Amino acid sequence: MPFIGWLNATLALTMVAMASLNVSVVSQALSVDIRQAIVSAAQLGFAGVQCDAFSPNFRLVDLSITGQREFQRLLANQSQRLVSLRMELGPQGLMPGADIDRLLDQVDQAMHITRSLAAELLCIDLGRLPAATESIPKTQKFISPIEAGLILIPQPVVVEESPPAEFSKPDPAAAQFDAALTELGSRADRYSTTVAFRSDLASLASLEQALQWVRCPWFAVDLDPVSILQEGRPIDDIFSALGPWIHHIRGRDGIKGSGNRTQSAPLGRGDTDWNQLLHAVDEMDYRGWLTLDPVSLPNSKDAAIAGLQFLRRLSVG
Repeated sequence: MPFIGWLNATLALTMVAMASLNVSVVSQALSVDIRQAIVSAAQLGFAGVQCDAFSPNFRLVDLSITGQREFQRLLANQSQRLVSLRMELGPQGLMPGADIDRLLDQVDQAMHITRSLAAELLCIDLGRLPAATESIPKTQKFISPIEAGLILIPQPVVVEESPPAEFSKPDPAAAQFDAALTELGSRADRYSTTVAFRSDLASLASLEQALQWVRCPWFAVDLDPVSILQEGRPIDDIFSALGPWIHHIRGRDGIKGSGNRTQSAPLGRGDTDWNQLLHAVDEMDYRGWLTLDPVSLPNSKDAAIAGLQFLRRLSVG
């Protein structure tokens, strides 16, 4: 396919992905006052918000029944969706040395309020994870009709993929993590709550391993593009491995340095290939949310506005 034709096809796929992608924002990026954050999100053009389950300024988990109704009324009045709640388990996560009972109690509270407020899912940063015991085999990407050439090959062509990696549990120290994650899965089943995991302290391979160990139908992935940069693997490989688990995308960007180190950057000003990422999102028919999370940037509100504008520019090519 000539370069111009390939470029137009890529832009067209990006526009399709953006048309089906729902964009929300972390409420804390707009204001520490969650009520003002919801109003600002609506005024700026976001479709929903992600809120902290535990925050020094406003603890959603402590809302009374009356408070929950008032919160839902505020969302409805501003035409906002409560996309998800989020929480962090701390650096140790569910690994040895952590207070597992306390953490599971906090997760239980978060699941309860997630269901009570009709949020779509609970996003959890798991902290440290057991190291992956086996590397994930590289797989071939799905070849769409546009990429293959509509005239020569009218039907989608799927290149045979390698079987998914099977991870063993050779490290006894991982037993506590496995047991705690299994218990967390039991509670997710009790509340019928989807839990999307990420980790700023572990690789995506370790996250995939954890999901394969427990295989809970309520578990999912909160995909962070910065983690993809740190992983150093092609986006297609990441989506081939984690695609079925991806239920939420964290809207972040970063500048990649040496040793897989990254520095936070506004959306579109880092090294993430957003055209390729959104192309991969479209191929898996993703219908979830992309939540802008510029909380770590100096002026998070301005960064959120700039990020939304960047995504809109992509949608119109």
